[in-house]
Amino acid sequence: MGALTSKTAATGLLYAVLCGAATWWAEREKLGLATDARPAVLRELVREKRPAEVLFFGSSQTARGIRPEAFEARWRELKGEEIRAVNLATLGSARQISFLTLEDWLEHNPAPHTIVVECGMQSDRPEWFHELSTRFMDLRDARRNVRYRPYLFRRSRDMASAKKRAEQFDPGGVFRALDRFAMHLEFSLEAAGRGPEDLVRFAFNYVASGGKSVYWMPHEPTMLHVIERHVRESGFYRIEPLWDEGVRGRERVTELAAKRDYEKMVNFRWEDSGQPDPFADEGKFLPTRLYGVLLSELCARRGIRLVFAELPEFRTGPLYPKQIEFHRTLGELFLADRAVFYREENFQDPGHLSLDGAELYSRALAEFLAAPR
Repeated sequence: MGALTSKTAATGLLYAVLCGAATWWAEREKLGLATDARPAVLRELVREKRPAEVLFFGSSQTARGIRPEAFEARWRELKGEEIRAVNLATLGSARQISFLTLEDWLEHNPAPHTIVVECGMQSDRPEWFHELSTRFMDLRDARRNVRYRPYLFRRSRDMASAKKRAEQFDPGGVFRALDRFAMHLEFSLEAAGRGPEDLVRFAFNYVASGGKSVYWMPHEPTMLHVIERHVRESGFYRIEPLWDEGVRGRERVTELAAKRDYEKMVNFRWEDSGQPDPFADEGKFLPTRLYGVLLSELCARRGIRLVFAELPEFRTGPLYPKQIEFHRTLGELFLADRAVFYREENFQDPGHLSLDGAELYSRALAEFLAAPR
């Protein structure tokens, strides 16, 4: 027993207590989101403590494709009443982050009437960890990830070597199963143990910014300005057509328009293409399935209307039949009108709507939500 009552043991216990307290505080305050502009925007919007009737979740397609101001204006025209909508989409595809952000919102704000969650040709497909996932994860989600192990890859580039690894000696898939378990355990431990690091970074940012903000990054002098602008627009991620990013994206849209015939893609049906439906394999797209079910269950408990919304890409075709079927078992589904959204002027780049396209989409979505059910 002497070893347990020694000075070393007491120091170790104190260290463990301090680390636990740091982890609790960092998780409670979402200090991990102070590292990048977009996560910081979500942190600020959640902590404004301003109720909202409608929340939007998804990837950069939603962040750039749904403009709360346009949605609210159309709602007023249709219903004659005020409504507040907030865009809580992150950058990159991760339904896991959408679920965790909704949980965070519900801890700080009344439940919204409706949430709109992105689904799409690309956004439902990732089977690797989003690079920011561990900054959003809490201890409950860390345990959940080890239990369900929904991800197949650590990074998107690991998919390229998946076929080669599949050909290696692996009796009964034991090695792959162990690697998958270790991968989820690694990420969960990273999420569970990042509290002290987040707390130190949070304090350092405050000092480095001269006490002006907890959001600071070296070589990013506009970070605070970007955060403030996005918060002012209720989370809308604006890309102006004349910005370099906007100009380059339009060039790619023009190139694709010459290759993808408008009429053909508007009328395209997967059922007629002879191509397999990848969503028919229930062993694929596990993160989308797992967190889709969790979102549905959470919304049912809190009395929230759940709507999945297809965010269109430039002339890529409709959602897969089984993809549609899956989302309709969990909630309502809003499908974009391809005859409208496959026009060139509605895209700023092949994966994101232009400002005009976002205006059209936001108004169409308001019409869908306002219609009698």
